[in-house]
Formats: sequence, C-alpha cells, structure tokens
Amino acid sequence: MKYPGISYAAGFLLISGLSAQAVIVDLTSGSLGTSGIISGGIFESGTLDTSAGSGNYDPFLRLKNSPVESGFNTGGATMPDVLGGSSREVQLAELNTVTLGGSDYYRFALDLAEPGGGDSKVSLTDLRIFVRDTVVSNATSTAELFLGSPLYAFGAGDRVDLDYSVVGGGSGKSDMFFYMPASLFSAFQSDDYFYLYSQFGNVGGGQSADGSFEEWAIAPTNGLTVHQVPNAPLPEPTTAPFGAPIPEPTTALFGAALVGVLGLARRRS
Repeated sequence: MKYPGISYAAGFLLISGLSAQAVIVDLTSGSLGTSGIISGGIFESGTLDTSAGSGNYDPFLRLKNSPVESGFNTGGATMPDVLGGSSREVQLAELNTVTLGGSDYYRFALDLAEPGGGDSKVSLTDLRIFVRDTVVSNATSTAELFLGSPLYAFGAGDRVDLDYSVVGGGSGKSDMFFYMPASLFSAFQSDDYFYLYSQFGNVGGGQSADGSFEEWAIAPTNGLTVHQVPNAPLPEPTTAPFGAPIPEPTTALFGAALVGVLGLARRRS
C-alpha cells in the first residue's frame, strides 16, 4: 500500500516530538465559539442549527461504552465500542470544505450524548486521522489501521474537555466542530478512504464517558446555520501542516531532522 502523505506525516511527527508538554483544550466554559488548537487541528464549541433527533444527523461513527470508549469508522465494524449500523466507509470526495482566514478546512461535527447534571462532561483523549487507498479489511481491532502513519494524531496527554450541557438538546445536535486544513489531503485521491479513530473517557485524567453514545459526522456547508458567538473568531490558521511555530532554539534541529526523514522516504519509494 502506498502512503502519498508520508512527507506530511513525517513533518507532523517531528513537530509534535519537539514539545513534550500535553495540550488540554477546555470547551466546558459554557460559551459557544470557544476554541483551541492541538497539533494544528482546531476544536470549537459549536452546534448546527437543526432540530434535535438523530434522524437529522448523519454520523459515520458512533461510539458507546463506559468509562472509556474508542473505535474508528468502517463498514461492518464489529469493534466492541462501535455501534452497528452507524459506522461506514468515508471517501475524501464526501468531505466538505469551509474557508477560515483565507484557507480551506474540512469541518467535522461531534455530537455528545452524555447525562445531564454532574455527569455531563466527557473528554476526547485520543484522535487520529488516516487516509488509505483501500478499505480496512479487518474491522474487529485497530491493528490493521494503525500499521499506517497517521495524517494527524494527538500527542501524549493531549485532550479536549467537553460538556454536553453547553449545547444539550439531545442527539442530533452537534456540540463541537473539528477543523483540518484541506491542504493536508492534496496528495491523495478523491476515492481514497478517510478514517477517524477517537477515544473518549477518563484516560489521562479526563472525564469519563457515561452516556448513550458519541458520534462523528461530516458537517454540511449549506442549508444549516452554525451557531457561533460573535466576536469570538477561530484561532488564526497555521501555515505549517499540523504544528505550532517551532521555537527559535530548535529550528535548526527540526530542519535537519526533517531533511533526513524526507530523504529516507525518497530512498524507500
């Protein structure tokens, strides 16, 4: 199998390796439009203007377990935490773009279904994006998917803290948006397959998963209003693929390491 995005993946891994400090994005403040960045991916508290109900929300991955749940989207998935009938293959041609600060991003919506009251919080403790030119044939575990290099991944200890009560309204109303630069996918084909692996729960000190399920969907670009607080813009897009600006003392080290990794990738191709 070919991984045409190897240069992006190598750059991302080098960038994230330069900083050992975990990043925690807190979206539990109760304000729509609150946002933060992990490895260049933008996470924003927000919701699509739809009526409550899962029939108005078209997920490609739905997870349920307690206190931790995890899995990825693939047709016929039999992983313990992936609800049958809700997980499916997604091709890049299906993804929708939105423009932020002059750059195109793919936007995904996350719908929470946590209990109310004191159990309304949950943490997204792992997120990885893969692109493959063939489907995952073994949908019972992550082993086959994880053989490839992720196009995007959380670092150790990174997480997003969420609160169902910020939006509420039951299943079918998104609680968070996740934005990825569309430029990262430029080396792939429209019929390649997009896989999103996520984990929710109290791993690494986060809040446990206690509700009925969490579900991911491709956020539409037309026909629906996105709720966002005025005067609370998203963070400025990064120009480097999934990485904060490199600190001054490590710039030379990063450059040398990146050249070495890319050179290795060329020799293997």
